[in-house]
Amino acid sequence: MTATLADGVTAAAARIAPHIRHTPLLRTEIDGRPVVLKLEHLQRTGSFKLRGALNVLLSGPRPRRVITASGGNHGIGVATAAAILGLPATVYVPSTVPESKARRIEAAGAELVRTGDRYADAAAAAHEAAAVPGARYVEAYDDPVVIDGQGTLAAEIVREAPEIDSIA
Repeated sequence: MTATLADGVTAAAARIAPHIRHTPLLRTEIDGRPVVLKLEHLQRTGSFKLRGALNVLLSGPRPRRVITASGGNHGIGVATAAAILGLPATVYVPSTVPESKARRIEAAGAELVRTGDRYADAAAAAHEAAAVPGARYVEAYDDPVVIDGQGTLAAEIVREAPEIDSIA
């Protein structure tokens, strides 16, 4: 039997539920058309990125260290997820990362490493650092387990607003 995306999202929702805020929907209109907004800015980290990070860290073997690269919100999500689970985290960022994001990553308890001028530089350094036993690299987006975690947001929207016809 092949697992479906819905199966992964359903499992992720159960896995991360104890650690996230269930954010509300706001129904409004724009140009006379109904719009439903998911207020994920009220999430513990200010964005949906915590969902994917938690799902990764709660799936599979428990790492001894968490490592990622980020330009901001993903790093905050990973740092917060690691702190919730009592894991040390290191977040590699480019030198161009906004100071407000860097401060929030550090405030969540992660070690912040600035390297290079581009995200690709930070990602290369983070991948190199994660190539040690016991380390877990958390992808920002290119991982089905991250996608399942982020997908829990859409599942909540569909459950609470079944009348919607698209999510953007």
